[in-house]
Amino acid sequence: MENIYKKQLFEWVQAPKYYKDTLSDKTRSSEVKNPLCGDTIALGADFNGDKLVWSGEGCIICRAAAECFCEAVNSDDMKKIQELADHIIADYEEDTSLCTEFAAFQDVKTIGQRIKCVTLVAKAAKKLL
Repeated sequence: MENIYKKQLFEWVQAPKYYKDTLSDKTRSSEVKNPLCGDTIALGADFNGDKLVWSGEGCIICRAAAECFCEAVNSDDMKKIQELADHIIADYEEDTSLCTEFAAFQDVKTIGQRIKCVTLVAKAAKKLL
């Protein structure tokens, strides 16, 4: 079995740039939960050219995926958010290879129950839009 816990994942979680304790100052936010494990990810945006930010709790994969998503989008541009969310869902639920931004998570595909840890942020993004 591959080691799914890459160094990059730990770096995203230990020094997040896009994490906020609360999203109450954002004009729009969305939250999704994985009821099987308790992971919760929320995304927040103002849609005025500012950064997309996240909040939540969960496993390292889930939190690293949220940080990676916000870093890859690097704005609150709706088109970028939609495109990346679609690519992540296609890559992890339909087994395609569209999402180069999430290369650090490729080994997660070998462990079916962990796929939801990666896709949770994409589902929060689709709900945000």
